[in-house]
Amino acid sequence: MSMAAGYALGPLLGGMLVDAFGWRAVFLFRVVPALLLAWLAAVKLPAFRHRGLSQRFDLLGALTLAGSLAGFLLALSRSRAGGWASSDVTLLLLFSLACFAGFLITESRVSAPVVDLGLFRRAPIIVANLLTILANCARFAIGLLVPYYVIDVLHYPATTGGTLMLAPALMTTLAAPITGRLSDRIGTAGLSSLGLLLQALGLWMTSCLDAQADYLSVALALGVVGLGLGVFEAPNMSFVMGAISRNQQGVAGSIVNMMRTLGIVFGATGWSVLFGKQRQFYSDQAAHLESTENFIAAFQDVFQLAALICVAAFILSLFRKQEAVAKPAEDD
Repeated sequence: MSMAAGYALGPLLGGMLVDAFGWRAVFLFRVVPALLLAWLAAVKLPAFRHRGLSQRFDLLGALTLAGSLAGFLLALSRSRAGGWASSDVTLLLLFSLACFAGFLITESRVSAPVVDLGLFRRAPIIVANLLTILANCARFAIGLLVPYYVIDVLHYPATTGGTLMLAPALMTTLAAPITGRLSDRIGTAGLSSLGLLLQALGLWMTSCLDAQADYLSVALALGVVGLGLGVFEAPNMSFVMGAISRNQQGVAGSIVNMMRTLGIVFGATGWSVLFGKQRQFYSDQAAHLESTENFIAAFQDVFQLAALICVAAFILSLFRKQEAVAKPAEDD
């Protein structure tokens, strides 16, 4: 809910800053709040004291994991311009693989690994994290393409575009606490599946938008996507947290966030590549089409595929066994 609230306010505030001061203001604005929050975290958050256990932080495991992820994500980003066969992408992938190998070796030898690899031997945990990747990959088509659609095709000002981008995040914010409470009572598998189905519906509705779409139609389509994400994410997180012992829940939460980030990066890279290729395809097939028509055709293709990814995730989620409602976890 807190993350969704931030996503809701960000585009609206960003649109106002762009209209008033230009795009640099979006980045400069963050400096003061970031410094303030860093100070509050240092002063106000309570110090963590483990119950009678002394464990050294797995610094080498953390560094090798960070290096592996950073190399892989940067390779994905660079592949958009130079292709997978380019030398810099190849070197980044080799660096990522070397770091990942070092991470696996480190985690198998240290007494208190930063990530317990045993967690990934459990199929339900793997499925839950895979669903997180797919859901966030699909929904990032909105963050990538809708701002251009709203401003360049519908010709709304940036502030108005920010209000439209508010719709999915606002619905996620509203849905998350409700479905979180419901998941505590009725379980998580059914709610997660429903959320994915709603997200697929919203993405399909977005794929039906064109250059004549009105404000309410766009807001409704985006809102359904946000509703689906809110219905999915809270129960899915609850499932992961409930399936892992209390002293590993910090790791469990960080893994889910990592998978969310991976999904977003996969979406940013994949959707931008697909959109560019489809737009070029339509331009080559029909040279008489205007730029806006090429944009809409490629835009619709991207969101149709995003909807299909959510349908696939929905089907995968149906195979998850409905677990009993979790009881408070006991300390190990």
